[in-house]
Amino acid sequence: MIRSLKYIFLYINIIWSVLDAYNDTSTYRDLIEVVISSEVVSNLAFICHKDSVDLCNDTLVWVKRPYQIFNFAQNRLELTMNSKINLLVFLVQTKDIEEIFRHLFVSQRNVILFLSIITANEVSIITQKLFREYFFVNLAFLCINTSTIIRYNPFSDALKESRDISLVFEDFTENIYGYPLKVGSYWFKWKRYDFDTLMGMEIVKQLNATAVLVPPGYGGLGFRMKNGTYNGQLQQAMSRMIHVGFTSRFVELRNYFLVDNTYVHDVVDIRIILPIRNHIFKNIVLVMPLTVWLVTLLVLTLLSLYLTLSVHQPIMVSLLTSIRLLTGGWINVKPIKHLRILLVAVMFFCFVIDNYFQTRLISVLTVPMHEPSLETLREASDSSLTFMSENILRYPLSILESPDQKTLTNIKAKNQFVSTSKFLKMISECSTNNGFIGSKEMVLIYGEEITEKKYHTEKCFYPLKESLGSIFMSFIVPKGSPLLGRINAIIMRISQAGLPGYWDKSNMVLLEDTEIAFHFNENVSCK
Repeated sequence: MIRSLKYIFLYINIIWSVLDAYNDTSTYRDLIEVVISSEVVSNLAFICHKDSVDLCNDTLVWVKRPYQIFNFAQNRLELTMNSKINLLVFLVQTKDIEEIFRHLFVSQRNVILFLSIITANEVSIITQKLFREYFFVNLAFLCINTSTIIRYNPFSDALKESRDISLVFEDFTENIYGYPLKVGSYWFKWKRYDFDTLMGMEIVKQLNATAVLVPPGYGGLGFRMKNGTYNGQLQQAMSRMIHVGFTSRFVELRNYFLVDNTYVHDVVDIRIILPIRNHIFKNIVLVMPLTVWLVTLLVLTLLSLYLTLSVHQPIMVSLLTSIRLLTGGWINVKPIKHLRILLVAVMFFCFVIDNYFQTRLISVLTVPMHEPSLETLREASDSSLTFMSENILRYPLSILESPDQKTLTNIKAKNQFVSTSKFLKMISECSTNNGFIGSKEMVLIYGEEITEKKYHTEKCFYPLKESLGSIFMSFIVPKGSPLLGRINAIIMRISQAGLPGYWDKSNMVLLEDTEIAFHFNENVSCK
């Protein structure tokens, strides 16, 4: 009871100071009303102490627009998931600010306004601490005793004080003055740079930042493991080890409460890659069946032995005679009388084989015979091929739909999900029994990997012209990141300027040709 009375008197003093306690009351009161009635504010919420919510509600009768009241000890999701709120006004004392952020997660994209008796130096100290620990940027303080708005920009290390309400809504992420962003990316791995790299470098440049490259580690883009935890770049964003992940990933509804996705910057077609159908005759040896070759070889070997042992010809002469006989020539030897008929039979056999070989060779060269190729999804589905895809495609394929749903369902049923290393290994071995499911863009990366590892040098697969479907690609940032709005604006400008089309034509850019400062660090974290 005594504690409740204490908070009641405390809030009476705070609200009274807003209305009457100072000589410049009208100026201060007008400033508050202008801020909360701004057109920029679509929704308004007041945060009070858990023991004084009713008192706050009674005291705020002068507010002429709809608002909500929360206490900072209640469930964190009630504020976090209310995406419509974009101005949070804290009616608390300065000493309660750190406690609020220890117990309550507030979306950094919301403008957070503290009403308090505070000095400019205290604003600087508090903002720096909250920025280091939570990466909060949109903090503003309305100082009761001076009737001014005070904000500290952690990127430029500048303290601003003004009665202009535009200071409350100023976006400090417009220019972050070379701040080292922890960037989850594969930039350090590839020698040639793809669409993700070019888009990421342009965003970093537009933010006026430097990039500390953080490899995604085990799990790649990241997924939920059997024990309920997450790995890869997804886990890095959830734990705030990175500020942004510049590796395109599918927009997944199941990750909505874990991370935030940027605007869609690319649409990827899912294609099936099929092995090139084998020609019936790959080389001259396969023109005749293997059995015929073996019988012919045995007959010529016996003939060479006969010529060497019975006729007493040198071994080299015997071999040349056999080769001449096989190629349609004739021989002039004096065999033993009782073996003449056998020799004539051998010569006739070689004559038949020689003509058979020539006939088959002419037919192959004139009309090349090969297995029928597969050109449509239905043909691929009805074939004896099985399919493989990387684990990362498990979710997109599960939600993929098609006008020919029966064919798609059949392909899914014949598909096996494997690790990236096994996927690359099977492609590199030119497996003729498997088709491979992947994106059109990833085929280039597969080709680079295969060529570097020298598994093979010939083209042994081709993509179907039909696609299984399309998926939307975006980057990820930690939930509630203040950079999201700025990154989205940059992505829109990049798309409107036609840069993606230019990048597709130029295809690659060397990292050293850019003007961005890059550093590589495997052990970094940011809160």
